[in-house]
Amino acid sequence: MQSAVTAVRAGLCAGAMLIAAPAIAQDAPSPEPTADREDDEQAYPELLAGTLGVSGDLEEDSTPRTSLTNSRPDLPRWFDFKRRFEDRTGIKFGGS
Repeated sequence: MQSAVTAVRAGLCAGAMLIAAPAIAQDAPSPEPTADREDDEQAYPELLAGTLGVSGDLEEDSTPRTSLTNSRPDLPRWFDFKRRFEDRTGIKFGGS
């Protein structure tokens, strides 16, 4: 019986330590910066200067695109067939 009580106490102590761990971690001092700002700029490139920035978005938006119908020459015939089928039968169909 006494070993069961000891096991329960040990479990409660372990649970209390797990609950208190985040609070203890918040009280820890912040690490001091070790590098100068210039070193940080060299180590980490400016990501927004390239394709992730506004200029990259504008460049991508202004790039001419090939439409689906231009890249697949058989699609205009397919669309013509669908239009003729609808004109003859009144039935529209499509898919995704």
